[in-house]
Amino acid sequence: MLATRTIFSLLSLLPVRGQIVLDRRTMGRAMALAPLVGLVLGSITALVVLSFRIFTKTPGAPPETPAQNLFPAVMGIATLALLTRGLHLDGLADVADGLGAGRERALAAMRDSRLGAFGALALIFVVLVQVGALSLTISEHRGSLSILVASMTGRLAATLACTAGTPPA
Repeated sequence: MLATRTIFSLLSLLPVRGQIVLDRRTMGRAMALAPLVGLVLGSITALVVLSFRIFTKTPGAPPETPAQNLFPAVMGIATLALLTRGLHLDGLADVADGLGAGRERALAAMRDSRLGAFGALALIFVVLVQVGALSLTISEHRGSLSILVASMTGRLAATLACTAGTPPA
């Protein structure tokens, strides 16, 4: 139970209190449960996407086009970003800034809290790709399933990265 509360408090905005002092054993167990966080966040986001699809549908409108699904897709991606406190987006921006800074200054750029040009570009392009991809899956009536699977897969990737034994930067 402690590991579950810990991983939810680290990877989400959900009001769960985790352990203040983290030891290696608790974090190992917590990271194994990261896909569960993805399942919960993905389910909430899938409900948001479905709700916006239902409430924005115009009765008697012609068949759906991908453009009609942009608003539910934007709201879904925004919901997921809010539920995770933008943790993944912040990490992406830091990595992009580090790669753009060059080898000598990479770690300093990643530790800097300010957003650089490479981080901003990475965020813009990734969010546009996410919204576009979700919009297309919504038009194929698989939006809720795709956001659920993507959310779980992303957290599974974090679990696998922690067990790969690769040293941190």
